[in-house]
Amino acid sequence: YAVEPLRDGRSFSSRRVTALQDGRAIFTMSSSFHELEPGFDHSDPEPLDVPSPQECPSFIETIEERYGDAAIWHEWDALDVRYVGDSTPGGGMPDDPTRRARMRVWVKTTAALPDEISIHQAILAYLSDLTLLSVATLPHGVAFMSNQLQIASIDHVMW
Repeated sequence: YAVEPLRDGRSFSSRRVTALQDGRAIFTMSSSFHELEPGFDHSDPEPLDVPSPQECPSFIETIEERYGDAAIWHEWDALDVRYVGDSTPGGGMPDDPTRRARMRVWVKTTAALPDEISIHQAILAYLSDLTLLSVATLPHGVAFMSNQLQIASIDHVMW
């Protein structure tokens, strides 16, 4: 990895990271960082139209039912992911023609995390990619594990 410092301010820093393989760039990431400081904090209330996590099948159960057993599904075993539904016909979510690609899941870690905020942030970044590919294929009627696709998650943003 080649790390290029772009900015180091009092509260904001940014880096460009390039992954190299055999001397060639295969991935580039731009990251911004902010010092932890007090500010507004809120969360939306739990949605009323969604079943509780205990009422939902696990993500593994859902995906194995659709695509069969595969070792790759167990990549996320450190997370307890509960599948609520998606926007496909029969997927359990109300039709909304303005938002055709939707999926709802409940997620928590299977074990308690340490109080270190950077661990929580790393877990959140990791799980942000969990359903990205599968929900992106929903409006196209193609399973994300289809042999008709070559898929990769290479460009998404978290704030």
